[in-house]
Amino acid sequence: MTDYNFQNLSYVEFESLVQDLLQEELDIKLERFTSGRDGGIDLRYSKGAENVIVQCKKYQEFNPLFSELKKEVEKVKLLKPSRYIIATSVGLTPLQKDKIKDLFSPFIHETGDIWGREDLNNAITVYEHIENRHFKLWLS
Repeated sequence: MTDYNFQNLSYVEFESLVQDLLQEELDIKLERFTSGRDGGIDLRYSKGAENVIVQCKKYQEFNPLFSELKKEVEKVKLLKPSRYIIATSVGLTPLQKDKIKDLFSPFIHETGDIWGREDLNNAITVYEHIENRHFKLWLS
């Protein structure tokens, strides 16, 4: 299995990789926006009542990630997404995923909507053609 840590990707490249993987996994087209203040939205799918918001976080350790996620809660409450997905370069334990899910309840419906390092690596294995598009992955 692939084991990338994603640290050699810029934030924009990481976001692009997540977009490609989630579009494939969810079979939807996610909007992506220019750099700058995003109001809590890195990627979005909005059609009718369905409003999926994706937040991408590139960190190395859980505690700094969780501290940053705490700052996002109020933004998410204002956005009121029908589904909220977090993708991070941090490897996550089941307890850490539960902690994140609880933080964003009721917007994160299940821990499967929290993609940690292992989930991203698994998706890269499943969707090999995406790995080919992101050549900087190979440089790690």
